[in-house]
Amino acid sequence: MEDQESAGALSTLTALVGTWRGKGTARLPSMGAVDFDEVVRFSRRSPNSLDSWQRAVAAGDGTMLHSESGIWRVTSTGSLEVTVALPGATEVSEGSVDGATIRLESTAIGLAATGAKLRQATRRYELRGDSLGYDISIATAELALTAHISAELHRSESPSR
Repeated sequence: MEDQESAGALSTLTALVGTWRGKGTARLPSMGAVDFDEVVRFSRRSPNSLDSWQRAVAAGDGTMLHSESGIWRVTSTGSLEVTVALPGATEVSEGSVDGATIRLESTAIGLAATGAKLRQATRRYELRGDSLGYDISIATAELALTAHISAELHRSESPSR
């Protein structure tokens, strides 16, 4: 983890540590737009990896919409590997860190029999001081890769319960 690319990627990943709160919108042709409130936490797992935890609830009534947890790891070459567990699915992605921008593309999707028929996912995160924006696009068995989620989060000093 001593080369410049690894150090830069690790610096960006380390800046994610903490609790983030904000709002976003999920869209798919089959469901229209759904606004949500979200909490995301990143915590140090090892010198080159983080644990992630995410929960999204409907903005209007607090109904649980989405949850996931994962591990984000910077490799010795400075690339990023992310493994995420979702209800009924797992997503393994690889990508890059370019300054404050993180780009990920799924390399493997595991599905339970009742899981959503996810085929592909791309994620882009943009860190701007105490703001974190992200966009996720997905493809399913019935849908070509399309924009699905966008959110804007802000660093929160108080832990979520």
